[in-house]
Amino acid sequence: MPRSRFFPNQAGDGSKFLPCISHHHHHIYGDNKENSELLMTFNLSRAKEFGWPNAYLFAKAMGEMVIDTMREDIEVAIIRPPGIVGTCIEPSIDPSVLLYGKGKLTALPGIADNVIDMVPVDMAANVTLAAMVRHGKTRKADINIYHISSSILNPLTMQDLFGLVYEHFKSSPSIDENGRPINIQKLKIFPSMEDFNAHICKESSLNCFDLNPSQKAESKKFMELAKYLAKILEPFGFYHYSTSNTQRLLESMSEEEMMKFGFDVTTIDWKYFIPNIHIPGYRRHVLKEKGLAKL
Repeated sequence: MPRSRFFPNQAGDGSKFLPCISHHHHHIYGDNKENSELLMTFNLSRAKEFGWPNAYLFAKAMGEMVIDTMREDIEVAIIRPPGIVGTCIEPSIDPSVLLYGKGKLTALPGIADNVIDMVPVDMAANVTLAAMVRHGKTRKADINIYHISSSILNPLTMQDLFGLVYEHFKSSPSIDENGRPINIQKLKIFPSMEDFNAHICKESSLNCFDLNPSQKAESKKFMELAKYLAKILEPFGFYHYSTSNTQRLLESMSEEEMMKFGFDVTTIDWKYFIPNIHIPGYRRHVLKEKGLAKL
């Protein structure tokens, strides 16, 4: 009898698997900064060699290849969520929102009208549970792909997302180390990495005039981090996935099951979720900010 296995949180670009990958291995030993940077550079170039934007997605795709090659008569369900945000009730931290609210992030690369694909983690978990029930019963030697995605059914653009974030922090600003409210500006969105990098360099130069050597080093470190994060996140606003399998899975559930383990992304009210749940949750529980009872 076929057996069933479930593999959550696998990323990819549809149901296609990568072609065979060379067995050539590259080893970089040590944990110093220079070797770490060399390793990151190699990983990125290796991923791009096979058509992937970064090593993270490349590794996930290789994992799916291994699963498909070795599954034999095992029934497999792979859950592919996009960007994961906190639960519908209490969220986890979002680095870009954190930096923006602290006044440290003033810009990002991207297209303002591009849709940001993200779902609450509890919905991703519910898809996994529903798939386990469905394929635990059918027991067919097959592979099943489920994308849990909001970009098609309930789109939220980059401009709208950070507009909601801006309105939240304008009405309830974070406090700096001197006890003063942090005044943030509307996020600038640059259509290319070149324009974004130029902005970061210019801003870094302007901000360094009144800083001591230690603060200058910290500022430079942050600017490099901002450019690195922007490069890593750049591809995620350009890809959108079909959710037809996931929709059929949802439709196969009873009303009672949908109430307890629902994952209907059309029910997410972004205008309420972002400023009233997503941001206050991490400010209260992760940053441990005081005086947020009203949020």
